[in-house]
Amino acid sequence: MMTFLVFVGSSWATQITIDRVSGYYSGNGGEFNIVGFGAATNSLYASSALSNNGFESFCLEKDEYVSIPGSYNAELNAKNQVWTGGNNTNLGDNISRGTAFLYYQFSQGTLSDYDYGAGRSTSAGLLQNTIWFLEEEIDSLKSNVFTALLITRFGSLANAQLDIDMNYGVGVLNLTARNGGLAQDQLVRTPVPELGTIFLLGLGLLGIGLLRRKK
Repeated sequence: MMTFLVFVGSSWATQITIDRVSGYYSGNGGEFNIVGFGAATNSLYASSALSNNGFESFCLEKDEYVSIPGSYNAELNAKNQVWTGGNNTNLGDNISRGTAFLYYQFSQGTLSDYDYGAGRSTSAGLLQNTIWFLEEEIDSLKSNVFTALLITRFGSLANAQLDIDMNYGVGVLNLTARNGGLAQDQLVRTPVPELGTIFLLGLGLLGIGLLRRKK
């Protein structure tokens, strides 16, 4: 499949295909299969979270939709924000750290009690509903293996619903249709800078600051 870059708003976006794999989803929720965003992104996923030459994702708004299969312009949101849409989603709404934590674990193939087999619709539906709850797309959720995992990690579900703290290498793909209309936003893995890279970047910024001060 060829990848095309198109201009959307003020940044470049990639044309992707979104589809679903039989047995990998439940109702209107994830998993969704995204093909065409690039091999570099695919390399961030374990094989259990890859399919059809693309990666598996989950949607962020409950009442925005995509055509299956369909082609969309996908733009990586550097601020991890979803565009307007969804039951409780406002313009520029950040994803929660609980969502980022769960999706990171899913992408690594290490999400506790997630069935990564061919018939994983029950796990996919449960994780999707947990994500919708964390994003305040649904008001209530029965306790499950994923809520227990969140409480262990963050102390409470309320803490898990706080905005992402950028530690998990998870971002948002803002999707738009060919006619420019908004479509369902999806989760995606993003590279996390190594500590050495962050240290060198800090030294570089410090050097620039000192140079400006001398001038």
